[in-house]
Amino acid sequence: MLTLSYPGIEVMKRICPNCEKETDVLEIKTKESIAVRNENIEVDVEYFKCTECGVSFENTRDYDALEVAYKKYRCRHDMLQPAEIIEWRKHYGLTQKELGQILSWGGATLNRYENGPLQSEAHEKSLRLAMIYRFKNR
Repeated sequence: MLTLSYPGIEVMKRICPNCEKETDVLEIKTKESIAVRNENIEVDVEYFKCTECGVSFENTRDYDALEVAYKKYRCRHDMLQPAEIIEWRKHYGLTQKELGQILSWGGATLNRYENGPLQSEAHEKSLRLAMIYRFKNR
């Protein structure tokens, strides 16, 4: 629902959480540095600024900058991505609970890692070892 357009900035109708009504907002795209385990990861961010009250608010529907930062961090450190963990677990017909029990993890731990939060280094090593063992003993 684009109402106006300026080079590099879009003005659109959205509900402002501060005004609590539909109003024109500026869609602002920029870069931001997010600290992940004491390492700065640069990611694209999008947010809106209400033209009526001036309050800025995040675009929570379409994009999660923290999720992107975690993905980049995992790539830099050769860590498993959530989709890789899920794919491997399903390939062997294991539920989250079953794999969690094999690894001696608490019930919610694997669920968290499959849904985005970063795994600890120790848990990363456990997953990698389980994958190697499983593939060798197939």
